[in-house]
Amino acid sequence: MRDFLLVLLCLLVSACQLEEKIQEVDIYTVKLGDQIFYVPKYDFKFQGPNSKNTHNMLIRVMYPEMTPILESPGDIWKRGEWHRKLLILVDFAPKGTDITKFAENRLDHFRTTKFVGEEYGFLHHYTQAKGGIADHHDVWIEKDDGEINSVIDCSEKLTSASVPQCSQHIRPLPLTISVNYNKRLLKEAPHIRERVLKLLESYDRPENAVNYYKVRLNGE
Repeated sequence: MRDFLLVLLCLLVSACQLEEKIQEVDIYTVKLGDQIFYVPKYDFKFQGPNSKNTHNMLIRVMYPEMTPILESPGDIWKRGEWHRKLLILVDFAPKGTDITKFAENRLDHFRTTKFVGEEYGFLHHYTQAKGGIADHHDVWIEKDDGEINSVIDCSEKLTSASVPQCSQHIRPLPLTISVNYNKRLLKEAPHIRERVLKLLESYDRPENAVNYYKVRLNGE
């Protein structure tokens, strides 16, 4: 019995130490072009050069709380929450095209010329005409009062084992943002866009990054 209590005590102490470590917010300073972001350690995945010789960064969080991913993929899968993961790639692109032109380019790239209809009240769905390219992606344009807010392209479910993925593109130039997630979250597109932008805005100053990190982590 004594040994059992000692083991239990050790586990509790380890858990508390882990919680304390998570609550301690280490901040990474990330420079994208002429912009500086102060990113909490547990949000940050990596930063690296892209094909344009600028830099990008990858952020990983769980929707909708936007909490950092602190568990292994296996643990997230066991809990049945794997579909809530967001991978947010932020790039500095001072010569990037605006969202309207980007939407035109995306429709052309996937040859999605056939308008399917409006979905969820805000998504305009386009698909490939008969005889389209083999790499089948449909495109959704998220609009509000006629203005394009984001462009989403999603892969097709080709087999029973396929897990269709979506990329939601947001372009608050000179930044370009690509949010990758499971297609089950497609109907959440406006909320995902808003939460991603709010998260990135919190990285403008170290104190804001720390405060919002704690709010997200503690559900305050």
